[in-house]
Amino acid sequence: MLPTDQLGARTWGEGLLDTEQVVQAKFQTLDQVVSELGIDRIHILKLDVQGAEHTVIEGAKRAMAEGRIDMIYSEIITQPTYSGQKRFDEALAIYYDAGFELFNIYNLNFDSQGGLRQVDVIFVRRREE
Repeated sequence: MLPTDQLGARTWGEGLLDTEQVVQAKFQTLDQVVSELGIDRIHILKLDVQGAEHTVIEGAKRAMAEGRIDMIYSEIITQPTYSGQKRFDEALAIYYDAGFELFNIYNLNFDSQGGLRQVDVIFVRRREE
C-alpha cells in the first residue's frame, strides 16, 4: 500500500487514514499469478488497492497485451489521499495506454465542499476496428 498523503486528512477527515501498523508482505504481479495458475482469461478484474492501481496495471502488461483481460472495474481516487497515487487524468491514461477504453463512471463520492473525492470506473478492452 502507498503511504498516506499529508493532505489525506483534509480529503477524508482527521484520523481516518492514520497508519496504525506497518507490516511486511510478499506480493506477486498479476502476470506471475496468471502464469502460475494457468489462467487463460479474466473476464472482470476488480481493482481497489488504495491508489496503487497503476502498480497492478504495470504488473499485468503481458496479460493485457495478450488480450486475457476483458474488463476492469476500478476505483480512482481524485483528491490527495496516498503519496504516489496518480491524478485522475494520469489514471485514465494508464488504462488507455494498456489497451482499454472507458465504458462508464459510477459511485461518485464527494467531499463536504462538493469536490469529487473518488469514482468507480469500468474499462473494456479496446475493440479492434
